[in-house]
Amino acid sequence: SANVHKGTIFTVPKMIAEAKRPTVLVFSTGQDTSHSKVNYIDFSIAMMHQLHGQTNSAISNMPLQLGTSKDHQAKQEVKSEQHDSGSEEWQLEHHGLDSINPANVPAIPPCALESVEMHLAKRGSGLFSVGAISSLAAKTGMDNFRLSIRHAFVTCALDGRRLPFLSRFLSTFTSDEYEVLNTQDDQKTTASVELMFFLELTSFVELYGATPQSRRFDIGKRIAFKFLLPCKIGSRKENPMFDLSHLCSESTLEDLRRKFTEESEQELDSIGRNIFLPYQEAVAEKLCGTPFISFLISDECSRMRGYLRNTSPYRTVSPGDFFFHAVADESNTHAANHLLYNIVFLLCQREREICGENDDIVGEKTNRVQGAAGGMCCAVFLKKRLLRLVKAVDCDFDGSDEEESPEMPVGFNDLKHAFVQAWDMFLSPEGGALQWTSTSNETDYHLEKARNLLKKAKQEKEPISVAQILSNVEMQQTLESLAENLLYDYSVDSYTKFREHPFHEWMCSEIKLSSG
Repeated sequence: SANVHKGTIFTVPKMIAEAKRPTVLVFSTGQDTSHSKVNYIDFSIAMMHQLHGQTNSAISNMPLQLGTSKDHQAKQEVKSEQHDSGSEEWQLEHHGLDSINPANVPAIPPCALESVEMHLAKRGSGLFSVGAISSLAAKTGMDNFRLSIRHAFVTCALDGRRLPFLSRFLSTFTSDEYEVLNTQDDQKTTASVELMFFLELTSFVELYGATPQSRRFDIGKRIAFKFLLPCKIGSRKENPMFDLSHLCSESTLEDLRRKFTEESEQELDSIGRNIFLPYQEAVAEKLCGTPFISFLISDECSRMRGYLRNTSPYRTVSPGDFFFHAVADESNTHAANHLLYNIVFLLCQREREICGENDDIVGEKTNRVQGAAGGMCCAVFLKKRLLRLVKAVDCDFDGSDEEESPEMPVGFNDLKHAFVQAWDMFLSPEGGALQWTSTSNETDYHLEKARNLLKKAKQEKEPISVAQILSNVEMQQTLESLAENLLYDYSVDSYTKFREHPFHEWMCSEIKLSSG
């Protein structure tokens, strides 16, 4: 917000000190960035400058007369052959959105880094218009340029450190050529709404593994009727709150409508991970046009690049992946480490966290969130210890086995001790960790059901009856559902905050060091 372009060494520090928020200085000179630190944002900006330079060069090389000399024609043919041969040396890899993770974005080929003049990425962005670059890319049919823009958009949208800059820019972005008038409801589709739709679909894919199967239909239905499908209110139909049904064909929309009818509600397996993939691809393709190219040449993007200078590459793992790998019989070391970072974040979480650009500002002291780690710790205990003992007793103990003493079933003592631990630490309504944890209605239902089963077991006097209650199918299913819903509550409420917190940045730095 402070313009120091014409300042002096005496006035610039004062102007920076009076700025409303911390000012990041980005110098236009210095050492060239190594290829290992170049991402698709830098690569795309360098390509845009190079395309702009080629356009200006072509215009400046035009002869003053209509006739063209033979020497000039020969030079142009040589340049054209060099350009064509260079464009065939490398090709960026297309990456689908069916696997949402910035780490899955294909690496930039070394030959591409050598072909593009990367020092151009340090130039100012106000040298050309977005219309000139977008029209140039459309006319020349440059697949590499479009793929680079697409990978840069995915990098920004999925990176919790970059997304606030992109969201802030698109919230004020206006373009007469981009805004589409919906003739059905006379509403304008804005880039901000389309980004919100893309992030909703991204969240659905990312949290699919951590979402209980019984809740996937309702979550998918909410997204479909919020953005794509009309709903019935009495005898009339109401269009979605944000109508983006025009992004795909009518046949694709009809397939989606059939999946979310009342008749198919029982077919929960039909709600697959990539059910919204055609719409996700379509909205990403649309945003990668004028809106995102405008962002790349904006001051907001320059501030983002300066703020994230020399930071570690962004890495993230969906909660379902790292959780189930960490609690498996053969625990994965990286998944367990990821889980520990999440738990430590919850233990240190405060009522109001200061993250992002303002993380260096010392604000008023706030209290820790009481019981923030209770849900995740309970889910780990249920999956890693208690449910294993329940299944072991269920398999080894047979009430018809007369040789085994009915008072001492196999594994009963370990199982009983584990249930006592679970009750005292997590499940008890008087002092248990879940009593202080904010949970959803579905989680509360399974928690109350587990409490009732344990109260029923406590009333039994015979050990064999207690063992039957603690190891039956109903208890096993209740604990499984409770653990899955606790994981989902964490994924929805806290995992996004973790990805924006310094803890996540430290984890990315550790991954960078371990990978060499």
